[in-house]
Amino acid sequence: MEENLVDFEMDFEKLVSYATLKKVYKPIPEYPPIIEDLRVEAKPETPYRKIVSAIFSRSELISSVELIDEYEGKMTFRIIYQDRNKSLSNEDVTPIREKVIQSLKSKLRAKVG
Repeated sequence: MEENLVDFEMDFEKLVSYATLKKVYKPIPEYPPIIEDLRVEAKPETPYRKIVSAIFSRSELISSVELIDEYEGKMTFRIIYQDRNKSLSNEDVTPIREKVIQSLKSKLRAKVG
């Protein structure tokens, strides 16, 4: 019977050097987000972080990008748009979505749909 074994080393001194007792409070947003799912088909060698970076770089109103599904080379990303100062409308998000799609198509040669 084969056993799966994982072996690793961890430098606790280095890990502790990054620890801090300072707490950062991030208030719950006052305005609701707009949540969209976007399916992306990129070349297999395209790193996941490049896709996420291409999405995030299109607007400061994109607060979160999360991979929620992957099937046969197609990835579905959940994009959350949120403004801390006002409620967003579809008219606010549409130009951002178009920039995201154009960026994915032109920079990564991805299919979006």
